[in-house]
Formats: sequence, C-alpha cells, structure tokens
Amino acid sequence: MKRVTLFEHQRLYRGGSKAGENDAQIDPALYDRLRHFDFYHREKNQRVRERKQKDRVFDWGYGYAKAKQWVGVVQVPGLQVEILPKAGANEAITSELAASNLLYMLSVAGMIPLRERDLADVSLTRTSLMEALAAIFAKRLAAQLSRGLERSYQSIEANIRTFKGKLLVTQHVRANAAHRERMYCSFDEYSADTAMNRIFKACCNLLHRTTRKSSTQKALRVSLELLDDVSDVIPSNHVLDSIILNRQNERFADLLTFCRLILAQNSPTGHGGMTRTFALLFDMNVVFERFIGASIKRWVLPAIAKDGIHLKAHLQAKGMQLSLVRNTETQRNEMRLAPDVLLTDPEGAAHLILDTKWKRPDKSRPSQSDIYQLFAYAHRYQSPRNVLLYPCAEGSVPRSYELLKSDHGTRQTLDSCFVDLDRDLRKDFNKIICSLKAIVQESQAASAAPCGSERSSGI
Repeated sequence: MKRVTLFEHQRLYRGGSKAGENDAQIDPALYDRLRHFDFYHREKNQRVRERKQKDRVFDWGYGYAKAKQWVGVVQVPGLQVEILPKAGANEAITSELAASNLLYMLSVAGMIPLRERDLADVSLTRTSLMEALAAIFAKRLAAQLSRGLERSYQSIEANIRTFKGKLLVTQHVRANAAHRERMYCSFDEYSADTAMNRIFKACCNLLHRTTRKSSTQKALRVSLELLDDVSDVIPSNHVLDSIILNRQNERFADLLTFCRLILAQNSPTGHGGMTRTFALLFDMNVVFERFIGASIKRWVLPAIAKDGIHLKAHLQAKGMQLSLVRNTETQRNEMRLAPDVLLTDPEGAAHLILDTKWKRPDKSRPSQSDIYQLFAYAHRYQSPRNVLLYPCAEGSVPRSYELLKSDHGTRQTLDSCFVDLDRDLRKDFNKIICSLKAIVQESQAASAAPCGSERSSGI
C-alpha cells in the first residue's frame, strides 16, 4: 500500500500531470479511487449532486487534489493519505512532530480517548497517525476486556426444543406446523452479546483489516478472542448513538467514543478482495476551538483562581446563548449566538469573549467578517474585551481596536492575538497556558478600566 503524507492546503498530483520534483504524486488509478471516495463515499446515502463542496476532504483541480481544513487519515484500496495540520510557516516542523501535536490537541480537546501517558508510549517516527491511534486503542481495549466484558440481559427469540420464557403463538404456528418437538419462544438471557461489545468487535475487525503493524494486529486479535461469543455484525448509526453508560460499563466510555469515530466515518467499497475505504477525519477549526476552550477551562482558570480571579468558562456559551434578532411576525428569537469561549464573573457578567480562528489573517489584520462576528458577540453579551485568537505565523502582530458606539457607554475593545503552536506541544504546553493566562488576566484589567483609559495591545 502506498502511503502519502500531506499538510493542510498542500496538493497531491495525479501521475503524469505537471508537478514539481518535491510534489507528491500518485498513480492515476489510485488518484481516481481517491476522487471517487471523496465524491461518493464521504457521506453515505448521498449522491454527488447532493454533496456540498465544503463537505469534501479535497478541492479538486485539473490533475491535482488540494487538502482543505480536514486532518487525519483517508484510505482507499492501495493508498493511504495522511493529512496533518500546518499551523504557521515554520519549515522545521516535521511530519512526525505535526502528527504528535495533532494527537495531543485531540486528546486535550477530548475528541479521542487518549491520555498524556498514552502519548508518551507512541513513536511516530516510523508509523502513521492511524497506526498510532490503533495501537493505543488495541492496548487499552484488551486491558479493559481482560477485566471482564460488559454483560446484561438480552431479549432473544428462538425456535427451541424446550419451553423457555414466553411462547410466541403466531410465530410458533407459522414455523412449527410440522415440528411439534419445537417451540418458538421469547426469553431473556444474561449474555455478553451486548450492543457495546458488538461495536467493539466491529471496530477491532475494521482496524485489523486497516493496520499493517504486527504488534497492533496481535493486540487486536487478543480482544477479538475475548469477544468470540459476541455477534459479528456492523452496528448502525442508531445503535452507535443508543448506548447508555452506567456504573458497570462507564470504564469503556473513552473506548466507545473512539469506536464511534471509526465506525461512523467508515465507508464500504466496491473493490472486492482489497482493503476497504476508510476515513478518520477532523475539522481543524473544531479541533483548535475545543483545544483552546479545554485548556482555558482545565488549566488557565484554576491557575488565575489562585490569584483571586474567579471566572467561569462557558464553551460555545453553553447555558448562556443569546439570539441576535427577533422575528416580528412570529415573535421568536432567531440567529442564536455561540461564541467559542465566554468567561463570566460569579454574578454572570461577561468578562471576555474569545473566538478562535484556524487560519492566517491577511497581513496580520483580522478580516471584516471576523470583526463583524465578534462585534455581534460583544454587542449582545456586553463584553468589555473581545479577542480573535489565531495560530501564530510568520509576521504575526497583535492588534487592538476600540468598538465605536453611538451611546458612548462602557468601553469595549477587540483584539487579535496569536498562540504559538509551532513547537512540541506536549513538552512546551506550559508556554501555551501562559499565553492564554495573559489574555484572560488582561481581560480582568480591561473590565476594571474606565472609559478612555489606555491598555496594552497583545500577549
């Protein structure tokens, strides 16, 4: 299988097309399979004309595919494409470091079931991102299943020789008119053949076909042996969403989350006898937003609380969403506002609104659309300081603006700030926290400043 590694917005060329010496190229047959996947298999049960351009993994040009904001792994028969984030313009960032940083951001954001000690055991020098995720999942699942499988009472209908439970008369008459020795019964049985275990088995089977590392396949086979009595079925989306966690099975919560990611994005293929198509993709806009939000909530706010600053974080303004307009005909509020991070004081007043943007602003200046969006947040939530947060790139310069209002009321500012992600995040994470802490502490100072006072302009 050919393995290709791309960064965001990098091009992958079709063999035979005009490409540079250092540009990635693939065989035309593989290129066509990848294009077919992106147009037809990316979303199940949708035709190409119903697909929206923004939902595709690549922008397709004449003889090339250009990666968009999606990062992760796409696999079609004979080809695996690994797409990694490209935060700034630092050419020293290797694909191994970019993959490690992506895993760390996903783990902090809670989008994959990884812990810091899991990442310490992963070496991405000679393995792909997918192999690393599969290895961690296989190891943790085998350890949890060895402690015992989930078991519960399952409703079973069967045509058996001994009476058990309840006789289903209609089915019995239909099936056993010539078999008086049998009875069609419905009964409950305490079994390990639960929906959760079926999900684990389906995920193990898929990863076993996808991975190539012998140690990972061995760990997956250990889990499959433990799940031998579980039905071998592919769970539907309804089954994936119907699992209820309780005290007996909550230890599987992280593993179940990972299985949902794997199975929800898996696609069948029409190429018999070859590796199935497969995708595990993340939108970097969402990853960056949740990474920053989780970092502020878990580390920044407890740190500043020691200095006597007590604030509360509302990610996506959960529990405090406001609407921008009211429909005069229906008298219903519309256009719900959901800033990425809303910080409030103990009384519920807004102190800071932070909106993350995974892109490079043109000449370090925020776009008009970004400013319009943040202005709407600032106006409705009456936040004294409002920040657009971008990943740091070459030439990044923080800028500060004052929002003009006709009533000359409380002073409100809008800042563009940057956080440096072109480093080993796992080793230098404290520097990220210090940068975010400086932004939050400055918002505290801004909220206490009278109208017309001077402030500093960045981190």
